[in-house]
Amino acid sequence: MQLASYNAEQDWAYLREAQTQALKLPSTGMVVTLDIGDPDNIHPGNKREVGRRLALLALNDTYGIEKGPVRGPVPTLVQVAQGELRVSYAAQALLATSDGGADVLGFEVEAADGTLHVATAQLVHNQIDVQVPFVGQPRALCYAFSAAPAVNLVNSAGLPAQPFRWPLEG
Repeated sequence: MQLASYNAEQDWAYLREAQTQALKLPSTGMVVTLDIGDPDNIHPGNKREVGRRLALLALNDTYGIEKGPVRGPVPTLVQVAQGELRVSYAAQALLATSDGGADVLGFEVEAADGTLHVATAQLVHNQIDVQVPFVGQPRALCYAFSAAPAVNLVNSAGLPAQPFRWPLEG
């Protein structure tokens, strides 16, 4: 289980990033729980949903029993397109927002000095178009890259998107 939202003194974004990198190891899996965390309590209160997500993952990955999507959207490509960034996700991910709108919360652009700047993002044809705020030469595009981010990107099964920091070519 990836660390849930929590206003920790440490920057949990980097710990979550390390958890994601550990998925490169064989026989590993992870569910995202950003949407059910409590910024004021390190332990998510909705244990049933955490267990359901873990069970879906285990049934699919360990036992080969398919019960629909078991992971939230995972980015596959970030590219510059007409002055904005376009984020593509794995083909099986039908993107949505948990509130039903087109605006996607949680995207930021990392400037060359490492500071994060809030970016405006919209869901367009199963991709995310991100308007880059003026930050000079951006170093990375980030999604949900804070201790307790406000996010709303999910797939058609309601599973939340995986946080990421995507380096941009200079």
